[in-house]
Amino acid sequence: MRGLIHGQPLGGEIATILVISAALVAVFGPLTMLVYRRKR
Repeated sequence: MRGLIHGQPLGGEIATILVISAALVAVFGPLTMLVYRRKR
């Protein structure tokens, strides 16, 4: 993150953040919809 503030793009760190974000959405998205459907 510090590299981005100083204008130095760090491709590896950006890719890691994108993969982690996609994994969180893939796990919690379906779980959230499942809970939402059960409450209605």
